[in-house]
Amino acid sequence: MNRNYACWWVSPTYRMASQVWRDLKRMSRNFEQLTVSQNEMRIDAKKGGSIEIRSAHLPDVLRGAGLNFVVLDEAAFMPPEIWGEIVRPMLSDKSGGALFLSTPYGRNWFYDLYMAGRDRRQQEWRSFQYTSYQNPYIPREEIDSIRAATSSSVFRAEYMAEFLDDDGLVFRGIHAAATAPAHPRPLEGRLYVGGIDWGRSRDFTVITLIDAETRQVVAVERFNQVGWALQRGRIAALCALWKPAYLWAEENSIGAVNLEALQADGVPVRPFRPLPPVKRR
Repeated sequence: MNRNYACWWVSPTYRMASQVWRDLKRMSRNFEQLTVSQNEMRIDAKKGGSIEIRSAHLPDVLRGAGLNFVVLDEAAFMPPEIWGEIVRPMLSDKSGGALFLSTPYGRNWFYDLYMAGRDRRQQEWRSFQYTSYQNPYIPREEIDSIRAATSSSVFRAEYMAEFLDDDGLVFRGIHAAATAPAHPRPLEGRLYVGGIDWGRSRDFTVITLIDAETRQVVAVERFNQVGWALQRGRIAALCALWKPAYLWAEENSIGAVNLEALQADGVPVRPFRPLPPVKRR
């Protein structure tokens, strides 16, 4: 680390940040010139310079002193204000740099930055794109096996790093029909409620929050091909921001264990059982 060079690694949720911290701490244990702070998830070099692991689930907590460099991990899953309103101003006074790492998540703000990097007129940006086939740690046969058991749209986004628009979705015309403000913030005194639809492999887990008064969708998170702990972490992070009164979630074979874990973490989730189909004579 350079003297007094301040670096951050920012992940969307605390659970994801904790995993990065464990990996970084393990790699740095053999370097005597480093000081490790477990409580702050920070490593300082004795000659100056530091790297700190942070979570973006409470954006305002990130505000603070200037930075020299920042990595936004899974950037596409963060609201755009994390970069535009919080992190970028912190880099400005030191002319700092940033690295954005992410699986594509539709054509959102991360896609706009990626396209800026492909525009030769914008010299401050550079873009790169790699598929899972280029990962030297994953056997090609494993990826081929996943491809055979995964829907085309999921495989293209998650493993081929493609930005998909409505043409790759089951429900089309979503962007044209979405008239709610983009990435709104919670309003004081409003009642928010929501629901969770579980999925993991081919299906997506989807959590949707609405304003109970206006009946307007205010937040949606969807993800698959990730473990239950990570899914619960994203759900908890969304609830920490919006503070819904309650969430309804199906208490099926998948949901039962997740419901108990979420309730133990203080997430206001309520179970329900769908009625069995009625046979008509």
